[in-house]
Amino acid sequence: MTDSLKNVPINKNGHFNPPLKSPEYLLNLQLAAQKLAQSCSLEGPGFSLIMMTDLETVKDPLSVIKALPSGSAVLFRDYFAYKRILIAKELCSISKQQKHPFIVAGDISLARQVRADGLHLPSHLIAKKGYWQDFNGFISAACHTIGEVRQACDNGVDFILLSPLFPTASHKGEPSLGPRQFSALAAASNVPVFALGGIGPQTLNRLSEISGKNIAGFAAISAFKGPTSPTR
Repeated sequence: MTDSLKNVPINKNGHFNPPLKSPEYLLNLQLAAQKLAQSCSLEGPGFSLIMMTDLETVKDPLSVIKALPSGSAVLFRDYFAYKRILIAKELCSISKQQKHPFIVAGDISLARQVRADGLHLPSHLIAKKGYWQDFNGFISAACHTIGEVRQACDNGVDFILLSPLFPTASHKGEPSLGPRQFSALAAASNVPVFALGGIGPQTLNRLSEISGKNIAGFAAISAFKGPTSPTR
């Protein structure tokens, strides 16, 4: 087990311990995501809340994954993590034990190696359909502009992560879409759209400001660290 994951408790049989009870802040995230998904008229992927990994922000992702409420998925990023393959295998294993779909970002080889449920495309890979069209699982795409939204839909992705909705610590000083522009871009999609960017305890009450019949939930990073973390 990698050093970054070594503190996760394992029982005497060598298996991860049973799921933790979801803490209140995770249940609040789930409730907010479900509210967005309730008005979605498109068939979604079966979850409304996506935990995006970042080992620098959430240092013990296994414990968080074990506590995720139902209707959640895990999107593995950490592109430059030491022993990335091993970490991906461990996170995928516990995600599947907890019945949370596991998605790998930007690496179809790794997605296949760990038998991920989905592959997430950074925006520069949307156009490279030959790279991902034979992947056996669902495909999501990162979009930031109307052109990327249309291209992702035309190329047949299953859902979109549209960002940044709100200002985010990971892109300090860069403009965010804001609820009105986000809703307009989301309306151009014919596949389910997940909001991303700056979503956390401080902004959950603002999710009601976005609207659309194809918004299926949201994704976040630091919101999964706890109620006091800056949003990413």
